[in-house]
Amino acid sequence: MDSIRHSTPTANIDPAALAAEIGAVRAYAAGHMNGKARAARRSRPRKRRQLNEPQVAMVMVQPILNLIGWGTRDDPDSLWREYALPNGQADFACLVGDEVKVTVECKNLGVNLRDEKVVTQACTYAFGAGAPFAVLTDGLIWAIYATFMKGRPMDKLVRRIDLRKCTADEAAGFFGFWSKARAMAGDLRISKPTPQSRKARGKQKRTRRASLNSPGFRKYVTLVERSIGGPLAPLENARNTFLTPSGDRIRFCLSSGRTGQAMFNIGLDHLESGMLFLAHEGCDRGWLVPVTEISEYLLGSATNEVSERRTWTPRVSWSDEGDILWTNKEAMATLSLTPHRHSVGHA
Repeated sequence: MDSIRHSTPTANIDPAALAAEIGAVRAYAAGHMNGKARAARRSRPRKRRQLNEPQVAMVMVQPILNLIGWGTRDDPDSLWREYALPNGQADFACLVGDEVKVTVECKNLGVNLRDEKVVTQACTYAFGAGAPFAVLTDGLIWAIYATFMKGRPMDKLVRRIDLRKCTADEAAGFFGFWSKARAMAGDLRISKPTPQSRKARGKQKRTRRASLNSPGFRKYVTLVERSIGGPLAPLENARNTFLTPSGDRIRFCLSSGRTGQAMFNIGLDHLESGMLFLAHEGCDRGWLVPVTEISEYLLGSATNEVSERRTWTPRVSWSDEGDILWTNKEAMATLSLTPHRHSVGHA
């Protein structure tokens, strides 16, 4: 296996120590993969403990975190394992004082780290912690995402590195970017887009506004009718709004586009209904939510009376572990939608 070339010293990182640690990670991963290959060739393979996420975290990830300053003996509370969050549990949380600066999600060696569900999970944990960055790794491949950058999680990639192919300079640049020293200096951030880049984005073709007239969304009306046990009657002069047999209003909020999350445009007029049904054409489920919960989340109280019109663009992320509604505002917590989940085709 090729060794990593030592480079000139990089601020806050010992290049020789980093090279040695990466070499150890490479050797450990290679031994595990070679061991599995040898076992597969035996006619009666011996039982072998499978490498799991906790082992990856302990052997391949934590030593590097310690090396770049997180969880060292002089400040052990700067790194926490199994950090509890409102929307789950981060494998690692890197803190400066009481603020989480980075969350680290570990996966088993060889897991596809470009999978949308995997990336969304890592970014969701970072958002729940209020951390500006989310790191995703299988011990060899490392990727860092900007939590509060606009767009779907896959578009928030800042940097990515493969320890099997990188040089010491590349490794020092990647890990130095989110080192504890850099976080404490207030430099853990990415540049804001320039006016030119914002102008260029403004020229991009806007997505067509979603409508229940679209075939992809018609199924949701039937889904709600099954759920409430009666037909829905369209309400005149009210977009995507229906009346139930009991006279309650249900407003459908729709999102289109192939993403791992859905984004909705919600205004005060949405909060005049009794229920909101959130649906995304790329998801096999929807969420029938009482307006009181959405209103309380967006306004901070159960009342809709405010002095001027306001709109929001909350997002919904979904996974087998749960569904949450969130915004890009750091001060906003998350709202669990799991109790309101309705799978397509089921009441």
